[in-house]
Formats: sequence, C-alpha cells, structure tokens
Amino acid sequence: MSSKKLWIIITLYIVFIYTTLPLARLFLNALYNTLGKTTLSLFTNLVLAGIFFYVVLKLYRRKGKRALIYTLAGTLLLGFIVTSLERPEERIHFLEYGVLGFLFVKAFNSTDFRALTVSVLLASGVGVLDEVIQGFLPNRVGDIRDAFMNVAGGFLGVWFARFYYS
Repeated sequence: MSSKKLWIIITLYIVFIYTTLPLARLFLNALYNTLGKTTLSLFTNLVLAGIFFYVVLKLYRRKGKRALIYTLAGTLLLGFIVTSLERPEERIHFLEYGVLGFLFVKAFNSTDFRALTVSVLLASGVGVLDEVIQGFLPNRVGDIRDAFMNVAGGFLGVWFARFYYS
C-alpha cells in the first residue's frame, strides 16, 4: 500500500473516531441494556484476546522466538491492565489507539527511534484531544484516566509495530 493511501486511511480513521464521539455513549448504553455489563465485558475481552493472539502468531511466524518472547511480555502486561479495568469501553481505548499507533509506524515506513517517537506522540495527541473534545460534549465526559488509556494503547501499538516491521 502506498504511503499516500495509508495517510488517507489514518486521516479517515481519526475523523471516524472524532465524529462518532457524540454517538458513542448512546451506542454503548444500548449495548449495556441489550447485553448487560458482564456479557459486554466478556465479549470485549474475547475480541481483544483474539486480536492479540493473531498479532502474536503473525510476529512469531515473521520474526521467530525472540520477537515472540517480547510480544508475549507486552501482551501479558496489556492483559493485566485490561482485565483490571472496570468498564468495557475502557478496554476499547487500547484497541482503538493501538491500531492508530501501529498505522503511524507503518506510514512512516521506519522503526528508527525518531519515527517510533513521533508515532507515539501522534497517537497520544489524537487520544488526548479525543478526551478534550469529550469534555465539551453534553453527553460525554473528558477523563484523564481515559486519556492515559489512549496514550497507553498508542504506545503498545507502536511497540508491536516496532517488532513487526523491524
């Protein structure tokens, strides 16, 4: 995929995140009412576990045992963090911004320190701005904890991308 197309995808992804902010709470409340918190938490955990299993498997096939060990360590850390979160939507922050961090690394087509740092900063900036925007919306609350989850998700996405592309 060309760099230009990838930047277009990243831009559309960010626009999607920001434009769905006013509707996300309504959608989430409907899911809570339909599925219940426990079922939604279980579903979210299963989706995240499936995605991380896929990433770990891809890294193992691509890079071998060494990358697998680093990735498993990151996955265990992420698993600990994610399972300690009370609300299912907090878990989605990791996925949402992890994907964004991963995409930034791919778009820069480099795993040098500067590209990785800029990728983390960009994903973090988008995540923090997400929470700032929510602070101005009537049905949302900008939360410093969610901003931290966004930053952590972006960092982990960049971390996985570093092993995948290096």
